[in-house]
Amino acid sequence: MCELGFHFFTARRYDEAVPVFQSALKLEPDLLSAHLGLAWVYDKMKMYSDAIAEAKQAVNLSNENEVALATLGRVLADSGQKVKARKLLEQMQLSSAHRYVSPYLIADMQSAVGEVEKAIRSLERL
Repeated sequence: MCELGFHFFTARRYDEAVPVFQSALKLEPDLLSAHLGLAWVYDKMKMYSDAIAEAKQAVNLSNENEVALATLGRVLADSGQKVKARKLLEQMQLSSAHRYVSPYLIADMQSAVGEVEKAIRSLERL
């Protein structure tokens, strides 16, 4: 079911994606992909409080998975909470010293907080 939601998301049909992800959560309330999908959709719809809530739920469900952390960081930055987003970015950068963290996720968060040159350097490592 979430696949359909992601298709709507990538097609920028956000109003159609929301009920798909919500239906998935009715069937399986702890479905990580549905929480992430809603966070991404709500972020694009500028529904930041809802996006933050979904991203935080994803972080909790995933035991701080880097995709969930990056999602939360992106949403926080987009909502104007760049200080909190930078703290998450720093946390991910510290984690990358001990385990693999995708340079793309780092770059996305860097660009979200306005560190475009650093984001480009991170992408060059791909």
